[in-house]
Amino acid sequence: MVNARISVANAVSYMEAEAQGPQNLRFIRKDAYDHVGRLRKHTKVDNGDASALLYYFINKSNIESQFYWNVQLDDDNRIMNFFFRDYRCQVDYEYFGDVLSVDTTYRTNKYNLICAPFVGINHHKQNVMFGLAFMSNETESSLNGDSNFKRLWHKYMSHCESEEDFEVTWRCLIDEYNLSGHKWLNKMYTLRYRWSIAFSNHRFSAGLLATSRSEVTNVVLKKLGSSAISLFDFVLNYEKIQKNWRAREKAEDTRCCHEKASVMLKNNPLLNCAADVYTLTIYKLIIRSRIG
Repeated sequence: MVNARISVANAVSYMEAEAQGPQNLRFIRKDAYDHVGRLRKHTKVDNGDASALLYYFINKSNIESQFYWNVQLDDDNRIMNFFFRDYRCQVDYEYFGDVLSVDTTYRTNKYNLICAPFVGINHHKQNVMFGLAFMSNETESSLNGDSNFKRLWHKYMSHCESEEDFEVTWRCLIDEYNLSGHKWLNKMYTLRYRWSIAFSNHRFSAGLLATSRSEVTNVVLKKLGSSAISLFDFVLNYEKIQKNWRAREKAEDTRCCHEKASVMLKNNPLLNCAADVYTLTIYKLIIRSRIG
């Protein structure tokens, strides 16, 4: 309706009438204004910024044959979404892509776009980037304003210790917010085995489920720039951080080549073999599990 030049106030009034009262909309007028404002802001990437970014991607792909990038435009030919990764990201994914984390909680640019890093863990238990995407909006933005809802949702994902605990907590949320008929939430419930730790504790996670892992990435992204930074500058800063991460990995590779892990159980052939095969960090994990 807004795209048809109907005011936000009139659009909400119409929806309130259709829903037989504002109490049945599950959002207030401020939410509507905020949502429309975010959508407008998302699609208005400065032409100069967009041109600089596209030129940079094209130049990189000409220099690096394996550099990949993709951009989606809106009806006005403005950037909505984009993704990129270099050759090293592809190699890292082939080696360490058993577990992949995609976090869409970051908005660190002047267009309020969602920053979505693709993160894994390497053979030294260091975070490694597989690629980076920016997206213009989320599927369900009208659920984002309630802090209690966010708290409960985070509990479903990471803190329910059992399937029974998940079911009880889920029912509390559905009843508290009267969401039994919510299509998106009902779909997420059918997919709960894929995203809730309560149903996936038996799966290999390489430590990515730890809160500290997300916090490390969060800190890194915040260092890339303020909320006023352009997309082009953000990408340049991101590549500097990625270069530093790769330098640390190389330094650890060198350390593993020149240092010998101390074999705590001298007569244990398995641990002797592990000391020659695994990195120092992974070997320490094996020792701890052996002792435990």
